[in-house]
Amino acid sequence: MKTPVIFLILLLFASFAGCAKIGKAPEEELRTLAYESLSKEEQQTTLDWTKAPVVTIKPPNSLLIWSPQGSLDLKGREVVVVSFNTTQDPLLGPIQVFLDVTTHEILGKGLRL
Repeated sequence: MKTPVIFLILLLFASFAGCAKIGKAPEEELRTLAYESLSKEEQQTTLDWTKAPVVTIKPPNSLLIWSPQGSLDLKGREVVVVSFNTTQDPLLGPIQVFLDVTTHEILGKGLRL
């Protein structure tokens, strides 16, 4: 059980290689958009959502997320990721919300174990 978890963590770190920080004002806007996209249950488990990291990534390899239309592969697509720490992080990991870098449209959420 530990091997898949460690592999997933390493994969996530590799995905964020070369990520860029975003300016202050857009960062707050993106964080708010991402937080408001969470369900009430997810919002209740988040820890200080106002400090969630906001980064831009362009995954060189396949990175699947869950979207309203089903699974979506973000390989080679520049996206914004907002990661919310939760009370369930030790078991499931953080909630990651993916947004389009240009339109700020919510694309979906990262997989949690």
